[in-house]
Amino acid sequence: MPAKPWPCGILRQNWWSCLALVVVAVVVAAPAIQAQNDDSYESRRKRAVELSKLGLYMEALPLFEKLHEEKPSDAGVLEGLSFATLAHSATLTDPAARKEENRQGEKICV
Repeated sequence: MPAKPWPCGILRQNWWSCLALVVVAVVVAAPAIQAQNDDSYESRRKRAVELSKLGLYMEALPLFEKLHEEKPSDAGVLEGLSFATLAHSATLTDPAARKEENRQGEKICV
């Protein structure tokens, strides 16, 4: 016996298939959505390192600053913060401000 269409024209069999497909998609996508919203130290650190590897030090600088506040002993964060600070100093037009920013970047390295 063929499936009867509902008043809107959708076949009942197709409706259940679509519903099953949506449920599977939600179950499969849930971990990816959670990973995007992950605000853990490691995920933020990974993002900052990725940005610095791409040469986007200005975007990585605020991330490295926050990470450094949370864990000052993390050597990778210290390295990234020093590079990002030195990159930021190159954008400053005032020689005194640039020199001070360079000192801060060097102080972080040591």
